[in-house]
Amino acid sequence: MRNRYLYILALVIPIMWIGCTNKEKSHKDLAKVLSGMAANLNSDAPIQFDEHTVFIGAEVDANNTFKYLYKIINVEDAKSMMNDVEIQTRARIRDAFAGDDKLKIFTDNKVYIDYIYTDESGDTLRVIHITPEDYKK
Repeated sequence: MRNRYLYILALVIPIMWIGCTNKEKSHKDLAKVLSGMAANLNSDAPIQFDEHTVFIGAEVDANNTFKYLYKIINVEDAKSMMNDVEIQTRARIRDAFAGDDKLKIFTDNKVYIDYIYTDESGDTLRVIHITPEDYKK
């Protein structure tokens, strides 16, 4: 019986190791794709969307969280507008992901997204965390 247990263990451990190795490779491949997407967005940055919002760029962290970086400008009290910005972002997120095949990489890989807003002095005003549940169809 003990030999049978050791035999099963000897089979399971390599399978688990191979699974972990493949997952890490998948994580690295995803990181490359997401980093490429960020670099593509950054090639046009900064972009002023309106009189108060500037897209500064995008980045990807070690956990493959995709981060959009924005700066709020020309507003005396930038914090006051952040509630409205978050409400609008959350309201539009499902439609944006449902209707755009280019964003399939996010949905297929359950990528987390952060929208990070800073004021003109670089202080963080708000981080809007978007989870895969937020953009499910």
